[in-house]
Amino acid sequence: MRCPMCGAELPEGARVCDMCGARASFGAPNREANIRMDFSEAPEEAESRREREKTAVGPLGSLIRIRIAAIILSILAIIVGFALMGKINSNSSLSDMENFLVYARIYSIVVGVTGLILSVLSYLVLHDMVRAEPLFDKVCTFLIIQMVLEAVEFFWDASIVSLAKSVISILFSYNYCMALRDLCLPDCGREADQWSLCWKLMVAEMIAAFVVGLAAVFRLTNLQTISDVGPALRSYQFLLVIVYVLALVMTIVELVFLNNTKKALSKF
Repeated sequence: MRCPMCGAELPEGARVCDMCGARASFGAPNREANIRMDFSEAPEEAESRREREKTAVGPLGSLIRIRIAAIILSILAIIVGFALMGKINSNSSLSDMENFLVYARIYSIVVGVTGLILSVLSYLVLHDMVRAEPLFDKVCTFLIIQMVLEAVEFFWDASIVSLAKSVISILFSYNYCMALRDLCLPDCGREADQWSLCWKLMVAEMIAAFVVGLAAVFRLTNLQTISDVGPALRSYQFLLVIVYVLALVMTIVELVFLNNTKKALSKF
C-alpha cells in the first residue's frame, strides 16, 4: 500500500502517511482528494471582492460614453482630413499651399485639444476605478504624464517629445488593459482574455501608426522640385488620416470590450 500523495510505502492498516502526513486512501488513489484547499477564497472575501467590482460598473459606463464621443470625433476628423486633401494638388499655387498649411495646423490643434479634453475626462473616470482595482492608480499616473507630453508637443514639436510620448503611451496601454483584465478575474475569464487580446491589438495599432508616420515624414523630406510640394502635402494629409482611421478601429474594439466587461460585472 502506498501513500496517494508522496508515493511512500505504508504499513498495512495505516491511516496517515508518516512521510507527508496525508490521509491514506483505501480505495483507488485520488491525489486531488487529499489536497486541502488552503489557498481557496473564503466566501466573505469573495463577496467583498465582488462588492468592489460593482463599484467599477458606473465608471465603466462613463468610460463607454467617452469612447463613443471619441469615435464620433474621430469620424469627423477623418471627414475633415479628406476635405483638406481636396484643397491641394499638383497644380496648386504657392498661396494655396500656404493656406493648406494654415488649415492643416488648425486642424491638428483642434484634434489635439479635443483629444486632451477626452483624456482629462478619462482620467477622472479611471481615478474612480482605483477602489475596484488598485492597478488603475498606476494607469492614472501614466495618463497624467501622457497628457503633459501632449500639451508640451503643442509648443515644442521635437522628436524627443514624440519618442517619450510613444513610450508612455505603450506603458499606459499595457497597464490599462492589465488593470481591466485583473478587474475581470477570477469571475469573468472570457472578458479577462479579451483585455489580454486588446493589449496585443493596441501594440499592433501603435506600430502601424508609427510606420505610417515615418512614411509621411519621409514623403515630406524627399522633395525634388517645387512642383513636388503639393503632392507631398496631399500624401502627408492622406497618411495622417490613415493614422486616425487606425485609432478609430482600435477605439471601436475597445468600446466593445468595455461594454462586455460592464455587462459581466453587472451580473454579480
